[in-house]
Amino acid sequence: MSNTAVQRDEPGTVGKRQISTRCSPTRMAPLGKAKNCNSRCHFAATLNPVLIPEGSKVCSKTIGLAITDAYTGGPKRDWVKLVQSLKADKAREHAESDAKRKPAPARGVDLAKLDLAPYVGTFKDPWRGEATITRGGDGLTLTFSHTKELTGPLIPIRPGLFVVRWKNRAINADAYVRFREDFAGAIEGFTMEVVTADTDFSFDFQDLDFQRVPAASAK
Repeated sequence: MSNTAVQRDEPGTVGKRQISTRCSPTRMAPLGKAKNCNSRCHFAATLNPVLIPEGSKVCSKTIGLAITDAYTGGPKRDWVKLVQSLKADKAREHAESDAKRKPAPARGVDLAKLDLAPYVGTFKDPWRGEATITRGGDGLTLTFSHTKELTGPLIPIRPGLFVVRWKNRAINADAYVRFREDFAGAIEGFTMEVVTADTDFSFDFQDLDFQRVPAASAK
């Protein structure tokens, strides 16, 4: 993991408290040996060198709050502990929300024998564009156009309801895919909803409404 260091030549003074911002190999050594974000944040929050592990939201928040306290003369607080406590509370809330809306599994249906052919095809949302569902030896795969990140297998939960597990696991945006039928019983489209409330809000799957593209019109 790489770190970004902000270095200044002269120490700053806030009230009677002196904040050293000079980075030296001696001071940076403990950070290099740190094995987790907690120790990194605690080290950085002392306001010696300002060192932020790349991609760490917890560290950036705690460092900012610690600096604010120092400049405003606020009471000394363990921002690492407070921020992580809030993060844990949020995770529990999301877990409870996810459990409540988790769909019930199929009963009396052998999903291994589910006919997958009706779900194959090209679908289009007016805003997002096309999405294709293909069938291979391992089952169905959903792929969005205009991006390489949104492709993954469709895992059946019950007839007409699947969950797409994106191959890029880093995006944390798995979603339920609910197919709908026309009056003749043919699959005419699908809607989506994120599996977990912890998914970033920018994945607005709930706003998408895919309609099947007739075979003659599909590219």
